[in-house]
Amino acid sequence: MNQNQFLSFFLSISSFSFLNAQSGDYQIGPSGAGSGYTNATVSDGWLMFNNVGGLGKDQSLQMGFLFENLFHQEGLNRMGITVISPFSWGNLGGSIYRFGDELYSEQVLSLGYGNQLGIASLGMRLNYLQYHIETLGSKGSFTLDFGGIAQITDQFHFGAYIINISQSELDEEEPLPTILRAGVSYRPLEHISLNLEVEKDVEYEPRVKWGFSYTWFEKLTARTGLNTNPFASFFGLGLVARNISVDYALSHHPSLGYSHQLGAIYLIRSRS
Repeated sequence: MNQNQFLSFFLSISSFSFLNAQSGDYQIGPSGAGSGYTNATVSDGWLMFNNVGGLGKDQSLQMGFLFENLFHQEGLNRMGITVISPFSWGNLGGSIYRFGDELYSEQVLSLGYGNQLGIASLGMRLNYLQYHIETLGSKGSFTLDFGGIAQITDQFHFGAYIINISQSELDEEEPLPTILRAGVSYRPLEHISLNLEVEKDVEYEPRVKWGFSYTWFEKLTARTGLNTNPFASFFGLGLVARNISVDYALSHHPSLGYSHQLGAIYLIRSRS
């Protein structure tokens, strides 16, 4: 293993320790990243990587693609594809996620279902996670996630979801993380959103997240956010043009540096 490969392997592990508690959490999406990953109350096109509870809300047939480079390091790339389709009996979603390179990689294949029950949108997601290390081979495991979003009033929304509610493991010595995220969103006006979210991994101290977004003329959105434990800052922009929305997010970790994320959602057909 040469020096560059060793650095790539080390950073691939440490990046998830710094940003996502530990490997096994695949939260991603440029609109959420721009506002500090305060996604608990959000039901946008990236929900299959975040709170699957949003899948129960009114959805359109849509497809999304995204790419992220972590800390300007070759080999520390994340990619995702997602599809959401409405049906008369609920909504289905699918997604594919990949992180890493030939030396170390993570792949996740997910299938989700959601429906609206009263004021609450509920959803479940089945995932197959595979981890590959060049010299050791691959391991995989199934996990189950569950989430919900409720609109308490026109201004207040509440959301919560659990990653790996099944408490699955790769083996007895390699448990996968179980993570609870819960948040509230205050929307005093239709184009303003103030979000607060708390994240708790059973093995780590809680993380607090703040997010803010402002939309002009339903076309251009500016976002910003902060996280604690560790401290990180986030910024983002979103643009809607006809049936395509494009989002960009920039995040900064004080020790590791900058990460860039870009994604696009294509609205194929509105729900009839």
